[in-house]
Amino acid sequence: MTFDRKIEDAGLERGVSRLTPERIENTLKQVIEGEAGAKLKLYAETCMRCGMCSEACHYYMSHEGDPSYSPAGKVHQTLGKILRKNYKVTADEIYEMAQIAYTECNLCRRCVHFCPLGIDTGYIMSMVRRMCHKLGVTPPVHSGHRSFPFRYLQPDVAQR
Repeated sequence: MTFDRKIEDAGLERGVSRLTPERIENTLKQVIEGEAGAKLKLYAETCMRCGMCSEACHYYMSHEGDPSYSPAGKVHQTLGKILRKNYKVTADEIYEMAQIAYTECNLCRRCVHFCPLGIDTGYIMSMVRRMCHKLGVTPPVHSGHRSFPFRYLQPDVAQR
C-alpha cells in the first residue's frame, strides 16, 4: 500500500528533519513497551481487518470506501507498520503516520462499537499521536494555530 496523499505541513516537516533512526526506535519502544503496556500490541495483533468498523468511520465514508481510510487500514499503516518493522521505521514513515493520526482520525471512537472484538482504534490512534508528539512531529494545531481545521479540507470543499 503506497501513501499517495501527503499533505505539506511545516510542523511535521520541521519535526521529521530533527529525527535520527536511533531516536525513532528508542521513542517507539519506550511508548509501546513502557507506557502502553500489552494493551496496544494486543489490539494491533488481534485485529482481523474484517472491515466491520469501516462504515462507522466518517473519513472512510467520505473517501468513497477507500480501505486505507478505514480504521483497520489506519492501524495497519501506523502501529502495524511499527510492529512489523520492529520499530525500525524511517522519518518519512513517521511523517505519514503523524498525518494519518492527526488528520484522518478525530478519535471519535465510533469504530469500537462496530468491532466484533472490541478493538479501540481511537486508543491506538491516540497512542500513535503520543509517539509522534514525543518525537516532535506534530501539526501546528498543537502550537495554537487557528486555521488548522481548514488547512486539510479537499480543495472543492475549502472553496465553498
